Amino acid sequence: MTIGQLTDHKLQSRKAYFGMQGVLFVAVSLLYVLSFAIKYTDVQTRKDASGFEHHYAARFFYFYYYTGHFPLATLDTNLTYTKEAALNEIEHHGKQLMMEYKHWSRLGEHGRIWCYLPDAWLKCTAAEPSIRLFNALMFLLGLCCLYRGFYLMGKPVMGLLFCMAVLCTPYFHFEVFRQTNIFALQSSVFFMAAGCLLPFLENSLTFNFKNGFILFFSAAVIGLCSEIRNEISVVLACVIVLLLCMSQTPWKYQLFYISFVLMAFWGVKKSIHTYFNFKYQ
Repeated sequence: MTIGQLTDHKLQSRKAYFGMQGVLFVAVSLLYVLSFAIKYTDVQTRKDASGFEHHYAARFFYFYYYTGHFPLATLDTNLTYTKEAALNEIEHHGKQLMMEYKHWSRLGEHGRIWCYLPDAWLKCTAAEPSIRLFNALMFLLGLCCLYRGFYLMGKPVMGLLFCMAVLCTPYFHFEVFRQTNIFALQSSVFFMAAGCLLPFLENSLTFNFKNGFILFFSAAVIGLCSEIRNEISVVLACVIVLLLCMSQTPWKYQLFYISFVLMAFWGVKKSIHTYFNFKYQ
């Protein structure tokens, strides 16, 4: 037995599995907590697109968090961060209200407003909203799913090395933990989807409740995040390729799974569109 095989064997226990997941949690938590004490470089950051536009988006979150209204913002910069104050702003300062600011809401992808929610729930206020916590949580979930996929394939060492390589990448350090933008989200979503489907590459995929939920989860995450940034939809193509690569699964079942994923993806996107259309009306 080689060293790699021996290490894989030792990491196959449930105790080792949860231990490695704990290591990922601690690593991401430390990077998040120490993000402003560490000097990250922006050399690898994306500069070809504006992305989230935090300085515009934050104006819409005030009313969404306290009243549920969207898209609604105000020109008033002297705000009190309570529900009563938000309702009072609507009641008595209507001339300063607006439904558009710098084309932010007109461009669509309204799910972006949800990126502020984890930070606001943690702080119990909409003051100084941030998407850093959302990025960190999605990044952590992506790594945990990815390691789980390799673990179920019987290759925990490869999964651990892959996750450590991602954690050591300066691009993710900056985009996830320092930058107020969503350019790391596509990678996080890919890690989730790939991690969910990797175990089926070498085993036949039978459709049951558990596997149906895994397929739905993969499609739902892509559908949800594509309403935050539309280019994330391309991850759906990666899922379809992975489904076609399941050599142990008959092609008729592969087509069924692909149809199921496409319907779930469309259903989630349609539900989000309906939700925000209702908010707009």
